[in-house]
Amino acid sequence: MTGPSITLSRQAFSQNIERARQLCGPDTDLMLAVKSNAYGHGMDLITPAAIAEEVDALAVLDLHTAVLARTLAPDTPLLAWLFAPGQDYTEAVNAGVHLGVSTDGQLADIARHASSSPAIVHLKVDTGLNRNGATAEQWPALVTQAAELEGQGRLRVHAVWSHLSDTSEESTRVALQRLQQAATAAREAGLTPDQLHLAASHALVDAPEARLDMVRLGILAYGVSPLSNRSAEDLGFHPVLQLHAPVMSVDGDTVTLAVGSGHGLLAPIVAEAALSVSGNICPVKRVEVDHMVIERPTGVSISPGDSVCVLGRGGVPVEQWATWCGTIGDEVLVHLSANIPRTWAD
Repeated sequence: MTGPSITLSRQAFSQNIERARQLCGPDTDLMLAVKSNAYGHGMDLITPAAIAEEVDALAVLDLHTAVLARTLAPDTPLLAWLFAPGQDYTEAVNAGVHLGVSTDGQLADIARHASSSPAIVHLKVDTGLNRNGATAEQWPALVTQAAELEGQGRLRVHAVWSHLSDTSEESTRVALQRLQQAATAAREAGLTPDQLHLAASHALVDAPEARLDMVRLGILAYGVSPLSNRSAEDLGFHPVLQLHAPVMSVDGDTVTLAVGSGHGLLAPIVAEAALSVSGNICPVKRVEVDHMVIERPTGVSISPGDSVCVLGRGGVPVEQWATWCGTIGDEVLVHLSANIPRTWAD
């Protein structure tokens, strides 16, 4: 082994999906986010595993990734929602990708797609997060336009949806009310959406009233908590990823590991960052481009070629590493280079 590697626990992933299903209940679909290379876990590994777990839908961000994901999941509903102005939707529509739409311009672009099939659309309303959703003022015109295009056979409105800010119980209550009002306006315009969806990982565990017809499961599926006051294990979810790094050299009181910022490992900004090696706390001295240096564990035989677990299962929890880097667990994971080899461990 000359560089870092990542192993994934199939058992942990399966348990996380089952735990999410328990929280959702029998009447709520489960959509799994595989955006950002499945939060750094490897979309090519996670997507087939998610299909084997019979998730109801998948989600990515952009159309390029959606078309790639479609090759891995030919039959599973798949949502994308970040688009460039004037984007050509033809390939995505032909692939059956669901399109999360926020603006009249996006509807107009979708209506021009060169396909005999109607585009499948999820209309997004802003409910307080102020992030790519139609405002209350824009919504009436958006649903009117969508109804006209649906009548022409250019699209089919499958869902009305939004994102939560996850800042308080009150903000969630207001967001839910705004979503319901938006759905009512959509129906009054002549639309018949099949689903309403609002909740992601945070609301899955803390806001059962927001689960509605579908929950978009993100970071929790991978065993990382979106909450600052509870770990994933506290919530019944387990880390899936483990980042290993081989020992490059042992020099006096330091050990150099073959993983660094060039592999996407974020560098801690606090002095207390440390790895555990054979039960010994080994402070991180520095993270360089192609390596990191830690203090040598006391009384432990360690040699070049040995493997050290840096992050995830058996290593530093992703949430803890994120705290040391002044960020959140999502950022730690999605920065891990796609060039690091990834395999299922079990």
